[in-house]
Amino acid sequence: MDCTDFEFLPGIPDLPSTSRTLASLMFYELERPLNPDWYDLVLEFFEDHGQRPNNVIVESDGPNGKGVFSRVRKKIPEALEIAEDGKMARVQVRGKAVFGEELVFPSVIGVYIGQSGHGRTEGVFSSASKDVSSLIEFSLKMAERINSLGGAFYGHASWFPAAMGPDAYLVGMGSLPKGMPYMALKNYSARLTNWREEVLSRNRLGCFYREVFPINFLTTDHMESRIGDKAAEGFLLSYGEIRRLDSEVGQFVWTVPKENIIAARKELEYWGLILSAGSSGDF
Repeated sequence: MDCTDFEFLPGIPDLPSTSRTLASLMFYELERPLNPDWYDLVLEFFEDHGQRPNNVIVESDGPNGKGVFSRVRKKIPEALEIAEDGKMARVQVRGKAVFGEELVFPSVIGVYIGQSGHGRTEGVFSSASKDVSSLIEFSLKMAERINSLGGAFYGHASWFPAAMGPDAYLVGMGSLPKGMPYMALKNYSARLTNWREEVLSRNRLGCFYREVFPINFLTTDHMESRIGDKAAEGFLLSYGEIRRLDSEVGQFVWTVPKENIIAARKELEYWGLILSAGSSGDF
């Protein structure tokens, strides 16, 4: 894909044409907490892409106290057991390193899953593997696995620029590619800050959106809401296609063609439903 072709990331600066992109699925706010079964999913994800976990960092409210980091893979199930009890746990796993200008995400494959002490969950599965030939197939396969473990979720999938760090974007933190002036990221970083502050200020995401992405995973909260004077389904269909996934958890996928992304985002911003735009109010 064209590495300057990121309509779903407002404010992103131009990136070198040689920049890598990653097939990335990000999710927020699962119905059920993380649990040890996620360890199997992490390992399966690496096996699917011909990799082995190469670098592991675990942070959890474990018996050794908050903020314990480890590069020991066997610590992952322990952290996920803690998460199942409603405590904080974060797990980051990366595969074989790739050296070059993209120091923010220097791996072929990576997984980050985290849960706050308030039970809010988020995660990203990213791969630059040549095995990923279809973003939609990659996304639907991962969504089905996530649904089976955590229930319905709000999230999105796209080819994401490795230079911007998908795990950094997930948590609303800015990253500065090598050689790029900070001011070039001013607008991009402002939307990250808006998202982070809006998420922290609410108990649930409900019917809100982060941005409009090529592939958007929606819940019944989205589908049963209204957007202006329209039922959400009618609005969403005017910009893309909707299908209910083959699960019983109330998971929907909204795919939006490249040429409709900006218009859909602007209208959702008008109705105060894009959290990255800030000051959304309560709906």
